[in-house]
Amino acid sequence: MNVTLLLAEIFAIYFIVTGIYMLLNRQHALSHINVMLEKEHVLWLISFFTVFLGSVLICIHNIWVLGWPVIITLLAWMTLAKGIGGIFAPASFKKTLFMYQNNVFYYVVSICMLALGLFLAIKAYLTIHI
Repeated sequence: MNVTLLLAEIFAIYFIVTGIYMLLNRQHALSHINVMLEKEHVLWLISFFTVFLGSVLICIHNIWVLGWPVIITLLAWMTLAKGIGGIFAPASFKKTLFMYQNNVFYYVVSICMLALGLFLAIKAYLTIHI
């Protein structure tokens, strides 16, 4: 199986599940975000794991092409950047997390996650696997 299609399937499932969860369980999702805002050690631990995950994704898929597979590469680099931001700039990272308290921002992010997941699912599952 092509690594691009495999990662597209994984990201699709993640974004669809997360997007639906966020749309249906706003208060519960915000309580998890608040834990990261209040407990810096949780943010620190998650950030180190995110750096590891981003590094693995970049090593597996650092493919810069004109087409939808570049989305996977961008997601990998964004994952690494998110982890680095949480480690080296936790105050700025917390400000970003705090933005989720805004209803409009929260729902825009949730819908974008769901839409990206559906787009990746279409690309991954409607492509013939050879």
